[in-house]
Amino acid sequence: MTVAAIDIVSSAMVKAGKAVTNVAHNVSILEAIGGKEYTSEFYAETNGSELGGGSSYQSEIKVSKQGRLERTGVSTNFGIKGEGMVPTEKGGEKLLTRVTNFKVNKDGDLVNGNNEKLLVKDLQTPGDVTGLSGLSTFNINNVTGSANPTTGVIVAGNLPAAAAVGTLPDVKIPLTIYDSLGIDHKIEVTWEKTGINAWKAHFKVDNTADAVVIPVTFKEGKLFQVNGVETGDFTATLDFSASGASNAQAVKINFGTPNTSSGVTQFDRVFVPGDSKQVGGRSYGAFKDIFVDEFGVGHVMYNNGTSEPRFQIHLVHVGNYNKLTPTSGGSYKTSIDSGDISVRKPGQGVGVIAGGYVEMSTVELTEQLRDLMMQQQVNGAAVGVATKAVNMMDTQLRILM
Repeated sequence: MTVAAIDIVSSAMVKAGKAVTNVAHNVSILEAIGGKEYTSEFYAETNGSELGGGSSYQSEIKVSKQGRLERTGVSTNFGIKGEGMVPTEKGGEKLLTRVTNFKVNKDGDLVNGNNEKLLVKDLQTPGDVTGLSGLSTFNINNVTGSANPTTGVIVAGNLPAAAAVGTLPDVKIPLTIYDSLGIDHKIEVTWEKTGINAWKAHFKVDNTADAVVIPVTFKEGKLFQVNGVETGDFTATLDFSASGASNAQAVKINFGTPNTSSGVTQFDRVFVPGDSKQVGGRSYGAFKDIFVDEFGVGHVMYNNGTSEPRFQIHLVHVGNYNKLTPTSGGSYKTSIDSGDISVRKPGQGVGVIAGGYVEMSTVELTEQLRDLMMQQQVNGAAVGVATKAVNMMDTQLRILM
């Protein structure tokens, strides 16, 4: 019986040592991004006799526990509010992680602090994502830049009602538009009075005079008809093939709203310029940055002020997150016990994305100090029991001798 007692308390001391090791690990990842706490569980055992069976010990990493989200302000960082793992790749091996402090490295890849490449769905590649095989890495060296053509112009101002018919008053409206290649073209709008309440708008594009001529009429000083129709819009087709653009460009010209004082009007004796401007259109822009929105869409920003969605982040749902197999740096591999996985868009049965944030460690220092004190007490009690058992054994041996 005394030997059994020594065996039980010795086992308890070994298990307490393992629990202290977990505490040491947890404290070491106290400030780690995506760090997950190891827990120690003890269970009472019986051996089928009048003697106690001591305890069994189980250690488990709580991957499913949510850590605190902390703002970093880095556009390529993102946290996860809720469940789900981020798929990554390192050395050809696919991993799952909550370490999401991604940035663009010198090779143009999006990598986290473990140098794992983010796996995403390229939005320029057709098809749905049904598994990890549908995801790939994203490299900014494949981003060639962007140019947006102008889709329309707004013409505004007041034409002098007192101008003589057949004259071209000194009324000029300058504009700039961009073709599909991002090349700028200068437009100058001049006005010819063709009759009472009737004008023609002459559009000079670059060096081509009268590239577009549009009749415009007024009623009581307000816009009435454009090209014979009671509307404020006219769609012009402009040919920019000389600059290399392959297709003719449709540009909607808006003169205002009929029967209102918006856009172009005809009052008084003087020309008053209005707020004429282009709608859309940018010169060529090179890559500037990436930001991730709340839906997990990665937008590429260009230095001309434009942006476009280029990739979609997916999260991986795991049957049992706590049974994933840890690898280095806070990432994981699937195991038999972790169950089935499925790849989902954020918010579809998994968490949502918090752009510009990262998830901090789930470890709480006060809890670790409490656990450490408890294991010290367990170890001290076990030493006391062992000492008493040895003394009892010495006494028994002296009696027998």
